[in-house]
Amino acid sequence: MSLLCGKNPALDAVNAIRDQIKAQLANKKSALGGLASQVSAITSKISALQAKVTNLDSFQSELAALVGADAAKIAAFKEKWKGKVAELDALVAKTTSGIADALDFCKDVPNVKMDPSTGATVQEAKESPTPNAAPAEAEPAEETVVDNSQEVSQGNSGVVPSEVETQFDELIRQPYRQQVTIPLSKKVTEACDEEAAIRLSDEYKSARASVSIFSGTDNKPEVFKTLEQAKLKTNAAGEVSTQVAKYYDIRLQEVSQDSGALTTSEYFAMKVESLTDRSVYQYMEDIKPWLEKVNTILTPNSEVAKDYYRYKNNTS
Repeated sequence: MSLLCGKNPALDAVNAIRDQIKAQLANKKSALGGLASQVSAITSKISALQAKVTNLDSFQSELAALVGADAAKIAAFKEKWKGKVAELDALVAKTTSGIADALDFCKDVPNVKMDPSTGATVQEAKESPTPNAAPAEAEPAEETVVDNSQEVSQGNSGVVPSEVETQFDELIRQPYRQQVTIPLSKKVTEACDEEAAIRLSDEYKSARASVSIFSGTDNKPEVFKTLEQAKLKTNAAGEVSTQVAKYYDIRLQEVSQDSGALTTSEYFAMKVESLTDRSVYQYMEDIKPWLEKVNTILTPNSEVAKDYYRYKNNTS
C-alpha cells in the first residue's frame, strides 16, 4: 500500500499504541513495565515505517546517474522504469546526450518513487531546488504614482488575455512543438538508440574482451570505429536541436519587436563559424530547412507574437 495516499497501516498502529498509553496515564495505573513495553512497540513501528519510506528507489536520482553511463546500464534503467514514467526514452536521451542544460531535473523530470520489492510506483510532488547562494538584497521599488488623485499606478502584471494566449498557442507554440521540437527530439533518441545497439552487440562485446591485443588507432577493431561515428552522430543530432531552438528564440524576439529579420543563411553561417568540433559538424544534417520551418511558423504570425508580448511585457 502506498505511503503517500489514503490510510497508512503502520501509522494507524502507532496512533493505536499512543491511545493505549494515554488510557494508562489517565487511569493512573502504575504498570510501568507495561508502559515500557508500549514505548518499545511504538519505537519499533516508527523504525519500520521510516525504513519503508527511505528504501524507495528514486527515478530522478537514477536518471541523473546515467550521465556518462555505458549502454548496458542505460538499457537496464529503461527496462526497470519502462511503462512507469511518461516519455522515458526522451528523458534518457536528453540526460545522456552530453549537451549541457539539455534537461532541467527540477522542472522536466517527474518525482517518481518505486518500491523495489513490489515494483509499485507513486509520483510525488516535485521537489523545489535548494538555492546555493544567499538571496540578493531587494532593490527599492521605484514609485510609479505621480499623483494618486490624477494617475493610476502602472504595475508590471504581465497578464495575457485568454483569447490572446489561445491564439499564440494555436498558431505559434503548438506548431513549433509539433513540426520542430518533437521531430528533432526523435532524431536525438534514434541516434542514442543506434549507439546503444552497437554497445550491446556481440561484435562489440567480443572486441572489448580482446581489446588488450590492439594498440594505436589504426589497429582498433572496426566496431570501435563504428561506435565512435555513432557517438558523433548523437552529438550532431543534439547540436542541430540546440541551434534550431536558439534560432527560434532569436526570431520570436525579432518578429515580436519589429527589430528586423536575420536571414537563415546569415544565421547558419554564423553558427558554422562558431563550431569548434568539426568532427561533429561533418555528421550534422543540413540545418537550413529546420530554420526555414521556424520562419514559416513565425513570419506570417508576427502580429500574433507582437500582441502576445505586448501583454506579456505589459506594454499594451
